Amino acid sequence: MQKVKLLPLALCFAFGVLSFQTYAVTESELIDAILGRTEVTNELLSQYDVNSDGKIDVADVIAKAKADSAEVSLVGDAVGIMQSTIGISIEGQQGSRAVLPLKLTLTETDGVISGMLVNDPSDSDGQFSLYFPSGNIQLESVTREDNDVAFSLRIETLVPTLSQTPMGRNINFSGSIIADGLNNLLIGTYNETILGFSDSQNNNVNASRNGIFILYLENQG
Repeated sequence: MQKVKLLPLALCFAFGVLSFQTYAVTESELIDAILGRTEVTNELLSQYDVNSDGKIDVADVIAKAKADSAEVSLVGDAVGIMQSTIGISIEGQQGSRAVLPLKLTLTETDGVISGMLVNDPSDSDGQFSLYFPSGNIQLESVTREDNDVAFSLRIETLVPTLSQTPMGRNINFSGSIIADGLNNLLIGTYNETILGFSDSQNNNVNASRNGIFILYLENQG
């Protein structure tokens, strides 16, 4: 009889341990960890490392989101940041990291997606960045497959202190749309190739930057 009475207690304990081990981290917790707002201890690493690659990054947020196959809207103003993983790298020498404001306006007509980067100096929300030319810059090669999205920017910037000719900048974005509470979230990685840097002998040098982007997308209806 004592064994019969102890069995439910043992089962309760086992289920309690199982529940702790299978704790499901949220997208918001993952994003806070990626941005350095919270520290992930060794004890929590296995719970945050959704895709089991040994590190916590945007790939974990995307892997978690793909567990839900519902299609998410991609229409509206997407506002957030670009955060460089490394600073601008010139011939292997890395500069300081940067967090840049980023605002996109995205539309979809008859299944075709288009959009633009909006960089308005009068923006009251602080989304203007000197890293981009002022005005609206059309996105190129916008593609979507399920909730995976990719697009590019082609920009020319003249910086006399760095180069006597305009620098061509090619920025490629790749990410996914996920549902995050009341907002949809566009999150992924970017890489930038910068052409036109020159050294003191006026020789061209290779420059690049890469990092992550996290944008909250406000639907337009």
